Amino acid sequence: ELYALSKDEKRERYSDVHAALSKPNDDKMHFAAFDIVQGTAENLDSYPKKIDRIAKILQGLTYFHSVEVKETDASKVISLFDDIVGEQQNEGLVIRNDRRIYKMKQDIDLDLVVVGYTLQQKDAVRSIALAIALPGGQFLHVGSVGTLGSQEIRKKLFSQLSQLACPSPYRMSASDGSLYQFALPQLVVSISAKDVQNERHDASPITRMAFAINADQLEPLHLTPSVSILHASLNEIRGDKKATEEDCGVQQLERAGFFIK
Repeated sequence: ELYALSKDEKRERYSDVHAALSKPNDDKMHFAAFDIVQGTAENLDSYPKKIDRIAKILQGLTYFHSVEVKETDASKVISLFDDIVGEQQNEGLVIRNDRRIYKMKQDIDLDLVVVGYTLQQKDAVRSIALAIALPGGQFLHVGSVGTLGSQEIRKKLFSQLSQLACPSPYRMSASDGSLYQFALPQLVVSISAKDVQNERHDASPITRMAFAINADQLEPLHLTPSVSILHASLNEIRGDKKATEEDCGVQQLERAGFFIK
């Protein structure tokens, strides 16, 4: 796997690789090897043997190395996860035993405001557009979620959001090409995401539309640096939360280690 080494110990990002590849002789580009697909006559029937072989092949090279591997027992996996993912802000762990391979990532829980929805059928929601609350009564779009749970939840969302439907001169399309019906930013939901990105593949900041309520419609204001929530799913509708900066603000992202550029 190619990656761009971060000199300030921050987590490496996909966009860092693109930025490094665009520069001649960039010394941040590195290659980490984590498996051998096909070997020679040497017996490589276990993963430790493969890692040992990779380390010998790449020994002494500056920009090539084997991935870091720690051998442990099941009782210590959680503490390793807390250290490597929680404290060091890495994306996750790949855990192997004799039979299976597991990927272990941290859930990022956020309370967000629903600003739009698309329909699965006439009385059920297909996806929801979500925003964080900003100062001055503004709402910044951060992405959409289509993994909403049961049909009962989708119908409950429609029942509440259809009451909040409002016009907007802005047009926003979903992945299937359908247009979002905008809604007054009052309903709060809790979601879990696997990752949050604040920049594109070329290291430029992600920008999204900021909105404000004006005469009972959702008024687009301007494109603003934002984030994208990735691999997200709905947890619940938060009737105990309000669409305010205190409950649904950017501080949630910052607590999780993500910052708008």
